[in-house]
Amino acid sequence: MHYTSNPSSVLYAKLVLVRRPISRDIMHYALVADADRAKLSVNKASYTKVLPVDTFNAEVLPLLLTNMRDKYNFADVKFVAR
Repeated sequence: MHYTSNPSSVLYAKLVLVRRPISRDIMHYALVADADRAKLSVNKASYTKVLPVDTFNAEVLPLLLTNMRDKYNFADVKFVAR
């Protein structure tokens, strides 16, 4: 896919552990991303990637962030810890 416009400035990303509401069992990880840092939650973020808990590997997280940056046409990506 080729973009003709200039990329937006920064894509903020955060890794969220998603649990079931009542039993609190772990369902999956969600890599959420948005241009607005205030919208970094599972329900508000513009971009979400579901990562299964049993096959999750933290070493591929930089690759996933780079892929999201390229796919959604952002100039930079910043990982937010909190």
